[in-house]
Amino acid sequence: MKLLLTGGHLTPALAMIDWLKLYHPEVKLVFVGRTHSQVNQPALEKFEIAKRQIPFLILSTPKFALIPWWQLPGRWLALIVSTWQACWLLWQERPTAVLTFGGYLAVPVVLAAWLQRIPIVTHEQTRTVGLANRWIGKFATKVGVAFEVSLKYFPAQKTRVVGNPLRSSLFDSNLKPPTWFQNPHHKPILVITGGSQGSQAINQCVDQIIAPLTQDWCVIHQRGTQAAAEPSQPGRYYAREWLSDTELFWFWRQPTTLGVSRAGANTVTELVVVQVPAVLIPLPFAYQDEQKLNALWLVEAGGAILLEQAQLSPQALLKAIQQLQTQQLTFRQALGQLSVPTKALEGIWQLLQAALQAS
Repeated sequence: MKLLLTGGHLTPALAMIDWLKLYHPEVKLVFVGRTHSQVNQPALEKFEIAKRQIPFLILSTPKFALIPWWQLPGRWLALIVSTWQACWLLWQERPTAVLTFGGYLAVPVVLAAWLQRIPIVTHEQTRTVGLANRWIGKFATKVGVAFEVSLKYFPAQKTRVVGNPLRSSLFDSNLKPPTWFQNPHHKPILVITGGSQGSQAINQCVDQIIAPLTQDWCVIHQRGTQAAAEPSQPGRYYAREWLSDTELFWFWRQPTTLGVSRAGANTVTELVVVQVPAVLIPLPFAYQDEQKLNALWLVEAGGAILLEQAQLSPQALLKAIQQLQTQQLTFRQALGQLSVPTKALEGIWQLLQAALQAS
């Protein structure tokens, strides 16, 4: 079996790849991705896929959501070109099946697979469904969703709830602290992330409150490629471009850790699993406010604080973090009352098998 993976949601794709390499090493894998993000930062997928020694194929694709109407003709033309490019890639690779994880990147690949009668499985991570996955769902052989509320967006006969793919290291109780980390004063840990690319808005706020934060916390700040306003201060403040899975999950497993984060579907799911309270700052231009819906799931359960980017300021962020610290026991207890499926990877594999049988 040869499986081609693609999609805009990198975290679940990597979780699936790692699971397949562990439990189904006979499956040949290839990944179709991008070299730069929507904001023209170097995309992480090429680096992460290369680490896993999997062929990486580059495809440039247009995005349709949140654009003015006069740009639509050009986007449709670009989609046609991308679809023909994807057809050529699939003809060269000849995969047994295609597995996608949403996003505009997957659309031409799915169209090409459908034209070549290759079975397609797609997974939807969020509580609402983006424009790309609504299109993809029409062509997919099988569809897996993370939440029951998403079932209504896809044909019932080919859709099932499987949950969100979770990275295996999340459940590893033997993780080691990063070699670069020291906390000689045994301060509680505050992990600040802005998604895989970092967040300029979050970074700018944090830069202005490093002094008061480091009085009470040992701060781990994942910034992306944006330069730090201050250098790392061992034992107080660590500015990192990227945190590996094992690094991030070791921090999350510490009993005093709290977080500041975007509200991607996998992020909020993992926060529930490890019961880490966080200040959630949803990405404001996500389609249909999907990150805000993800955040509200935890906020309404009493396990997180919502701080929208329109209200984000250094003072507002500092106040939210202080509230989180003061009430962290209550937040942790609320997170402990939530449950999420933890066998999504097995569920997606079953969907792949069903798609192959149906073809």
